[in-house]
Amino acid sequence: LRVLNYPGVGVLARPDASLETIAAHAVRQIDREKPEGRLVIAGYSAGSDVAYAALGQLRSSGRQVALLGVFDTDVTGIPYPAPP
Repeated sequence: LRVLNYPGVGVLARPDASLETIAAHAVRQIDREKPEGRLVIAGYSAGSDVAYAALGQLRSSGRQVALLGVFDTDVTGIPYPAPP
């Protein structure tokens, strides 16, 4: 189990920050910690949106994500079930 370093409280409110940018930050951390193999990722609250965005980036790069867990989140705009 690894907990990623979040780039800071309020970062989503910054005009230069985007969900994709924050997810890319998470993906870089994941790649450093576990450069190969299947992944299980999860997020809590706004971190769930980051985890979902990271899921897309990870899959685009060929990584296998066995499970995406989302906890205490508003899933508006996230298609369920997630596309393969």
